[in-house]
Amino acid sequence: MAEVASAYEEARHDPEFYAEYTRLLRDYVGRPSPISPRIVSPTASAGPASISSARI
Repeated sequence: MAEVASAYEEARHDPEFYAEYTRLLRDYVGRPSPISPRIVSPTASAGPASISSARI
């Protein structure tokens, strides 16, 4: 893990890396993924289903 942290610390000071990183955060973070669970039911809403961690 220390190796990953060290590599990130170096990369985050690279303007090209930081530009790509912020673009990915802006465009993808918080959006549903293609594998987001969906409930298929005529009475269900169009939003993703929630799964309680107690069930996992």
